[in-house]
Amino acid sequence: VYFRACEQVSGDFYDFIPLPGGSIGIVMGDISGHGVDAGIVMGMAKKAFSLRAQTGADPVTVAAQVNADIHPELETATFITAIYGVLDPREHIFRFVRCGHTFPVLFHGSTGAVEDVASDGVVLGSLRDPMFTNKIQLKQIALAPGDCVAFFTDGITEAMTEDAEEFGPDLTKETIARHGPTSARGV
Repeated sequence: VYFRACEQVSGDFYDFIPLPGGSIGIVMGDISGHGVDAGIVMGMAKKAFSLRAQTGADPVTVAAQVNADIHPELETATFITAIYGVLDPREHIFRFVRCGHTFPVLFHGSTGAVEDVASDGVVLGSLRDPMFTNKIQLKQIALAPGDCVAFFTDGITEAMTEDAEEFGPDLTKETIARHGPTSARGV
């Protein structure tokens, strides 16, 4: 994990949540905006994911519950993108939902190839149920030895290169392919 806020207080967040049976809940999110207001919403969203995930419910249920928890609290211009998933280390499977967040990227250890793991998803706080649940899609990734799933916020894809160009999704995938499952800090 590598995390650096663009200001003193950030709206980006991540968490690893121990779950019943040895699985691990993984969440990454990004609140619209910056500063203290985004930081407050970030704290609320992170805690909602932590509490809802600990029930051991599937990712769709957890995301729908978090959406129901935070929807009434958000101003109309505020939204949250997130990915929430459950890693089962015994089965080597990662099941997740994407709530308007950047697609995760799968690095294949056997070939070095990378690919977006595309799925349907709508941002948290934008719709009430059942419309919200109908707009998110459960995805499953079977992980082989050496595979790695990379999550990141738009802080990566919107970062500027040394040539003053946006890093973008293609350069992000190229960097993941070049470095593989090394330390995020080292990339």
